[in-house]
Amino acid sequence: MATQPFATQATPDTMRVLYRAAIDCQHSIDSDQVTLHRNPNLPGNALSQLADRLDAEEARLRSKLIGGPISGGSSVGDHVSNLRLRAKPEFITFTGADSDTDINEMLALSDQYPIEWGILFSPKLQGTGRYPALSTIKRIASTPGFRLAAHICGGDARAVIAGGAFPHDGLVASYFLRAQINTADPEVDPSRIKSWADRLGVRAILQCRESFPGDQNVDYLYDTSGGRGDSPLNWPDFRASKSPCGYAGGLNPDNVAAQIKRFAPESGRYWIDMESGVRDDLDRFSLEKCRAVCENVYGERS
Repeated sequence: MATQPFATQATPDTMRVLYRAAIDCQHSIDSDQVTLHRNPNLPGNALSQLADRLDAEEARLRSKLIGGPISGGSSVGDHVSNLRLRAKPEFITFTGADSDTDINEMLALSDQYPIEWGILFSPKLQGTGRYPALSTIKRIASTPGFRLAAHICGGDARAVIAGGAFPHDGLVASYFLRAQINTADPEVDPSRIKSWADRLGVRAILQCRESFPGDQNVDYLYDTSGGRGDSPLNWPDFRASKSPCGYAGGLNPDNVAAQIKRFAPESGRYWIDMESGVRDDLDRFSLEKCRAVCENVYGERS
């Protein structure tokens, strides 16, 4: 939990906000007891999930009480201070770990921050660039401690949309929590994607390029970039959506704090996804950039 108490600044109003934050975590509170419920889609146990959410709310309220965020500078502390009036993402998806990525370093970062690792699948590109070899995917998947999302592209995505079997259904069903179908097809049927995902026991993700759709069949990622690293001029508001929502497009260590200020409200639940923004000049997946993103969003952790 946060190390500094509110002391005399802890008014009934601010405490009620903290209680609401706890309840929004699906925990139940009455006058006699608190019942904790773990969200299986987030890292950590029920108590640590509650602590993370209350820490974020307390930081936001304290920032308001002392007169707002600190401005200026480009340190990690400045980035985090500038985010105190905004809801932070529940987790960050880093997409594109490749065959040269150090799995132990990935695991160490997962131990410190709420991370989902997006693994790219493509029948034509597997084993090249940001599409790791199947042997690498299996090594990552069989390592305890990772939260994984399969990002399915090309012919594999078209096969899922058409209702056919994904060649790696068994792998996804055994080790992955979510599966994203990368497509620009406007006629894709979310209910059919949900049926496929339900058979595997995973949550499906589809991309959207305008406002967030209103159906609840799948999670939606707003992504006009498609891995090219382009940021949109405007980000849609996710609060009216009935499904979990995420944001992608041009996010990187240098701009993530500023972009979150553009699309994140004072409260709400969402995630962010990065692909090109965490690759180096040689198009290699960069865990150093992933760490920089995490520090600029959540602060430094040891």
